[in-house]
Amino acid sequence: MLADKPFISKIMVFLGFCLLSMSLFTFIGFGIASLVFHLDLMNNPDLLSQYDQPGVVNALKVIQTFSAIGLFIIPSIISSLLFSSQPAAYLSFKKQPSFTSVLLVTLILFLCLPFINWLIVLNQKFSLPAIFSGIEQWMKNSEEQAAKLTEVFLSTSSPGGLAINLIMIALIPAIGEELLFRGVLQRLLCDALKNSHIAILISAAIFSALHMQFYGFIPRMLLGVMFGYFLKWSNTLWLPIIGHFINNATAVIFAFYAAKTDLPFNQDTIGTEPDDQVLLISTTIITILCMLLFYRLTKKENPKIVL
Repeated sequence: MLADKPFISKIMVFLGFCLLSMSLFTFIGFGIASLVFHLDLMNNPDLLSQYDQPGVVNALKVIQTFSAIGLFIIPSIISSLLFSSQPAAYLSFKKQPSFTSVLLVTLILFLCLPFINWLIVLNQKFSLPAIFSGIEQWMKNSEEQAAKLTEVFLSTSSPGGLAINLIMIALIPAIGEELLFRGVLQRLLCDALKNSHIAILISAAIFSALHMQFYGFIPRMLLGVMFGYFLKWSNTLWLPIIGHFINNATAVIFAFYAAKTDLPFNQDTIGTEPDDQVLLISTTIITILCMLLFYRLTKKENPKIVL
């Protein structure tokens, strides 16, 4: 229906569906959580900030899951149906990734961890000029609230809780966010700008900014850029989804086992300690080489792609 419409029309329709769907599904999530956990959330939404109250954390997980589905998955599917007569191809879902490419993506995500951690530490040192002190304080408050909520979500000791966290924190965001940011937004920007590199950078920046965790903006944007090139070079959205899932699932699994036993390392500090310089430099170099190898591999499968 909208395949031949200009970029501005498509992006407005896309954003409209995102807002409408997120509002609707969040409302549904509120209703279900209220009924299941016997909480009067409609009249007293402040209950959701009282994490120690029975049922509140589980209610938050239900609302978070519905909100994510409503914001990321539903609008992306509807937009693909409106923007193309072949929605699966539009979203780059038709092509199956090779085993070698999946293996390389997995290796890259683990190898880049020290560099990502180092970037997080560097990003946290950034500060705005004094004139923007109010904005900076708001950013810090947002960061603290997001970190506290993440900690509450991850604090589980049961296999069932781990499975729920893997679905809520790893699987749904991996599918949904890649559908929205790489499947639809990156494609719209590529078509409008006629420059895939700029489109990848812009979609990665928006991807990072919408997480509302500003002191992790740079490393998250770098991951977004990486996922963008996985899609550009391979022409399949499955690889960014796999990479995104590995990144999130690793954090969930390590947090689960760290709460139960003393691990010999802390995944959040790998690459940031004074003795980690050799590890940081060597894994960063190997990551770059693996990215080049990934490009060469996909170039053989897709001769028309350019670096």
